Amino acid sequence: MPATLRPSSHQWADLLPELLGRVIDRLPRPDDRARFRAVCRPWHLAVRQHNRPQLPWIIYLDGTFVTFPDHGIHHGLSLPDDTTFIGVCHSWLAFYRIVNGRRIHLLHNPFTKSTVPLRGLDSVIDDTSNLFEIRKVIMPSTEDDIVAVTTSNCNYPIILCRPGKPGAWWPQRGEMPYASIFDVVFYRGKLSGITKGNDLVVMDIGEDNGGILVVKNVKYIIKHPPGDDDEEEKYEDDGQVLSNAEEEEVVYSEASSIDEDDEELDDASIVNDDSGDDKVTMNKPANKDNNFNIDDHKEVSSNEDEEEVDDGDYDDGSSILGDSFFQGMRPNTLDYRVPDGTEQLYCSHEEDRAGIVTGRHLFESNGKLFMLRRQQYVPVFSRRYNLKIEVLEADVKTGVWIPRMDGVPGAFFVSKHYSKHVPTYQEAGKKFIHHFVDEHNVGVNSRSQRFTLWDGKPTWFFPQEPVV
Repeated sequence: MPATLRPSSHQWADLLPELLGRVIDRLPRPDDRARFRAVCRPWHLAVRQHNRPQLPWIIYLDGTFVTFPDHGIHHGLSLPDDTTFIGVCHSWLAFYRIVNGRRIHLLHNPFTKSTVPLRGLDSVIDDTSNLFEIRKVIMPSTEDDIVAVTTSNCNYPIILCRPGKPGAWWPQRGEMPYASIFDVVFYRGKLSGITKGNDLVVMDIGEDNGGILVVKNVKYIIKHPPGDDDEEEKYEDDGQVLSNAEEEEVVYSEASSIDEDDEELDDASIVNDDSGDDKVTMNKPANKDNNFNIDDHKEVSSNEDEEEVDDGDYDDGSSILGDSFFQGMRPNTLDYRVPDGTEQLYCSHEEDRAGIVTGRHLFESNGKLFMLRRQQYVPVFSRRYNLKIEVLEADVKTGVWIPRMDGVPGAFFVSKHYSKHVPTYQEAGKKFIHHFVDEHNVGVNSRSQRFTLWDGKPTWFFPQEPVV
């Protein structure tokens, strides 16, 4: 009997590479590919030869996922029971469940089926109100043990914690610029955020004496003059940046140091840190031509014979937002919400409630920061559609957003809970590629296996690359 089986096993190993490649293309899950390559040496080699960059999936709350770009429907993704999805961290999915009226947060790997609690996050958030929202959960990489969380509540707009460990950091109530940050990414080992006024800040993360993560200091990379919304940076229809060149900004700060290899970041405005030297960084915005004179940037020590600037009181944010900001507020009311990065403009005619909505997203790719702006028309009785999509690159040397009219290599995959730029992705004839998850937002009818419109909250998910 063994003699008859041996030729059969050789036949499996001798399958043509083209046939093996077709089989591999139908194995989107990393764990399935791992089992495939473990069969024999030729199959292991076939996986290595046919290993293409992993494109994202669209995952749904029932464990169904749709592969891209073929829109293949798959089932059986492992998700924890009795949980609510809140975000994506690389190959980890973030959830919470309610236990005795409290939120219990966790990270779950759907391939290894391992679960890691977020005890530090639990110690901060005990709110179960429907108005409270965790908007984003991110990590620098799968090897790092730093988790950054953004929420909709001014009491804790940004939270830092470690997976599986107690302790967390969050800013004081209403403290700026944190209370105005609506999107964050990790950039050069630091946490970068974009504010309602299109300001770009970089947060340097360290530890306190107890090993708890803290924000050591914050620096403005791009800062616009304070004022009303109509005084902030605006964009013409052709994408050109309009700057208030005649105004000068003053940032309340204390001096701090940043990594020596980040020379551009060293020139940015310091907001606050834990050092003892009091300094004020003054930085003139770029002119309308986006030109910047290095002489316009100067650091002034507060003990010199210069204009004194009060550092302000950050105890509860009232010195920044004004006492009236918090009057009449209640936790988890809309008044307490952090801006979500959208701008809405509705028609004034009562019979026509159509409007224009602009959303913004922050991306990091190949050591650069990008802001993607999507403007949509929202009619009353039909689906919304795109009016304009533009990408701006952060010039950390000059402190301005530069429109990328020539396009950006790769593709932007955009969803509410997780977005990513894939620089290696290409589509023929396109210099600027973007895929919004709502444009691929289709549900799956379990009986007919056909696509249907789906009202849930799907998200892009990038499975871990198989080790070959």
